[in-house]
Amino acid sequence: MEKNNEKITFEQLPEAVSSILNRLDTLAEKIEPFVQTAQLERPMCVEDCAVLLTEIEGREVTAPAIYNRVNRGRLPYHKDGGRLYFFESEILEALRKGETKTLDQRTDEYFSQTA
Repeated sequence: MEKNNEKITFEQLPEAVSSILNRLDTLAEKIEPFVQTAQLERPMCVEDCAVLLTEIEGREVTAPAIYNRVNRGRLPYHKDGGRLYFFESEILEALRKGETKTLDQRTDEYFSQTA
């Protein structure tokens, strides 16, 4: 089977379709855990996120501290209509990995979303 911009002949169509379906199945298997998590998990508001982090860290985490961490790119979040939402699984994963975003990364992300 030919790749990229090269033309596929009629005889190569069955192989090409088979290859596409195999790749699609592979992608579906890779994203399935994320889809299941998103379907089962309800978003948390800022206050709920503060309670969760208070339990994890063993010290009080306030709503302003959550906003501060979001602003510094230390917490994964979703924004809808000016409200911030969080998913526990994403927060735990970010804490495990120690993920943070630099100002440049957040700026790039912002402009890619508004384009």
